[in-house]
Amino acid sequence: MKLFLISSPPHLWECFLFDTIDPEESIVRIGSDNVAFEIQKSGEEIWNNLSHHQAGCESYRKAQREAAFEENQKYLQNLLESKLQKKQNVHKESVRKQMELDELERKTIEKEKMLENQRVAAEIKRKKEQLKANMIAEKRKQLQQLSEKLPPPRKSSHITVSFTPRVFPTAARESQEAEEKR
Repeated sequence: MKLFLISSPPHLWECFLFDTIDPEESIVRIGSDNVAFEIQKSGEEIWNNLSHHQAGCESYRKAQREAAFEENQKYLQNLLESKLQKKQNVHKESVRKQMELDELERKTIEKEKMLENQRVAAEIKRKKEQLKANMIAEKRKQLQQLSEKLPPPRKSSHITVSFTPRVFPTAARESQEAEEKR
């Protein structure tokens, strides 16, 4: 950048600098009755004058104004693009962080579901075991009640049996069956 232009109606001041300056490092402060410049040169060479020696020529001034206008347009365009890029990066980063948070929340919910399922399964198992134990206790109780209702067993004793001797000296035969039955 080689041109400074300050407009404060009804006054207009422009300065065509000797060489280019760094617009990022240069500062202009405009007060109520003064203007202060802090200019950083682009190169290390020494300037003998603040303004260019052709600053009096109208064609030079016109060319420098157009060049400064184009340079300023490019600078503003680059600044706009960098802001848009920065905004997109911030948006991408925020989306990425939100996705991480959503994933963490999903994993937390899954873990809670798994723990709840395990707890419910353990509760069901405990209830089944308790029900089984209650059923066994109920059956024992019923069997005990049945055993109390049964009469006591009879006293044991011995019965003596004596067989009458067989009269027929021979083995039993079909032909003599009628005689044996009498």
